[in-house]
Amino acid sequence: MANLKPKINYLNKDFDSIRKEIVDILKVYYPDQFQDFNVTSIGMSLVDLLAYVGDILSYNTDKRFNELFIDGVSEREAVFRLAKTFGYRPVGNRPAVSIVDITVGVPTTANGPNTAYLPIFRPGVQAKGNGQVFETFNEIDFGSDFSATGVPNRIVSPVFNSNQDIIRYDITKREVVKAGTTLVYKKEISTDEAATSFYEILLPETNVLEVVSVINKPGTGYVTVPTYQEFNDYNLKYYEVDYLAQSQVFVEDTAVLPTNGVYAGKWLDVPQRFIKEYMSNGRHKITFGGGTNNNNAYENYLTNFNIYDTGLINISDVLNNDSLGTRLLANSTLFVQYRIGGGSLSNVGAGALTNIANISAVFGGNDQGTIQNILATTTINNPLPGYGGAEPQSVDEIKFYISSNYAAQDRCVTLSDYISRVNQIPGKFGAPFRTWGKVEDNKVKLYIITKNADGKLANTSNTYVKNNILNYLKNYRMVNDFVEINDGQIVNLQIEADLYIDKQFNSNEIKLAAITAIKEFMDVNKWTFNQNIYISQITDTLREIPGVINVVDIRAYNMEGGNYSSSLITQAIGPRLSVIGTSVYKTEIEFVDNTIFGNSTSMFEIKFPDGDIKVRVA
Repeated sequence: MANLKPKINYLNKDFDSIRKEIVDILKVYYPDQFQDFNVTSIGMSLVDLLAYVGDILSYNTDKRFNELFIDGVSEREAVFRLAKTFGYRPVGNRPAVSIVDITVGVPTTANGPNTAYLPIFRPGVQAKGNGQVFETFNEIDFGSDFSATGVPNRIVSPVFNSNQDIIRYDITKREVVKAGTTLVYKKEISTDEAATSFYEILLPETNVLEVVSVINKPGTGYVTVPTYQEFNDYNLKYYEVDYLAQSQVFVEDTAVLPTNGVYAGKWLDVPQRFIKEYMSNGRHKITFGGGTNNNNAYENYLTNFNIYDTGLINISDVLNNDSLGTRLLANSTLFVQYRIGGGSLSNVGAGALTNIANISAVFGGNDQGTIQNILATTTINNPLPGYGGAEPQSVDEIKFYISSNYAAQDRCVTLSDYISRVNQIPGKFGAPFRTWGKVEDNKVKLYIITKNADGKLANTSNTYVKNNILNYLKNYRMVNDFVEINDGQIVNLQIEADLYIDKQFNSNEIKLAAITAIKEFMDVNKWTFNQNIYISQITDTLREIPGVINVVDIRAYNMEGGNYSSSLITQAIGPRLSVIGTSVYKTEIEFVDNTIFGNSTSMFEIKFPDGDIKVRVA
């Protein structure tokens, strides 16, 4: 009997079924050797141990298998691996984008402002407020009427004394700023590291927004940060590309004078290049090239070719070329200038950025007293809120965008392609909180919603975020597609619930638990455009609270006016009631099939949950 092969049921995967299968095998094939099946016996403890091991192995096998597919993946590391396979690049923190007015006081001359003291501010001027730091990313020339991108942005205002004499001119420049702080990472490169093809480094922070500049200076032992000129020196600089085989980048042509602030552009050959990758642990990895500069194996072969040669090429020479970028220099120092910060907390309100710092200025004049006075009296303020700050994408978001991105193949054909591509906009240009869209009259209409400084939904994103999205989509849209960026609608709600409770429970505790449950259910981070609110789900959530016997009634109101959105949905057909002492109105919503229906351009929100969630108990 013992020599017979046991019949095994390979469908058993859980502890109980595996345990039963082991017991059945022992009874059938080993009746003489194993007879004690009491749960307290030593033999059954071994059976339980084997069933436990089998259960764990089965669980982990299924889990590892599920992590190979988009539908079943749940671990962040696994979804990043799938994203890389399908060509999608998840993004980390994204910064808010705003505008600031920077004002300097310039001494006078007989002909107007003293042009020798109209400064040029280098990129990196900081605007601070509400615990956040924003920085400029273009040069600010107070002598020009235009910004670095060609937009008119200068106001000259004379300042008079009591005798109506002009004592100075206030020059105001309106500039774009991004949330974040610039840091510099330094690493000395040894001979062995320089000989390593595709050498990698990891930046120390987990909230990196972008890599501004990378240079490789000959020599070691540097104790000072490189200058602005060094960080932009072509001979020292490594350029970021999408993939190491990309040999050119589009840059400003500094040899051509700008016209009205608009610079000429040119394609630049960049053998010194790198790629950046956002990792699942929040770190950023930088990978450099793998060959030696000015060594093209194929060209060398053609140059030295002789008809009597065998035609063989040394494999080391073939691999040692600059087609995938060049390696770092030996006995050199690598400097990486990068920015950190961002996230939803960077969505500050208007007027929050009032402190200015980190000014690096260039003056034509050399009177140090005048220069110091100008710098000391320089002011800054943001007339518009900061929008576009967002947290790293969640696992579910990445899973959704992987599919759309793979189907798009670096182009936007369908509406899903456009929505997916918008959510891949580089963090330094800001990002919408939610994106939706529709095709209408042969036009792709995209709708975005951002967050404000308080983490509430905002449907008035600034022009820079919209323009950045439009410019970003230019290289991906179809030639005959027209794209329009609109602000989505926000429907603000108030919810009231009547509960019948067990009198043995504390009514105040039940009220608090019910308010918290509705608040969590309506958390905007769980919602997006075009979602319906099913009242039965709220009812089920409230019934799960200990002490709640029944949910007697639930009412919902459309809030509008004052600090609320002005959006009113079609189901809001009850009487429009004025909230006493305010400019706010509330209109009761009639449920259709016990549902509040959304649409593709709107999103629901309880803006002030502490006041707009009301619970009564009986």
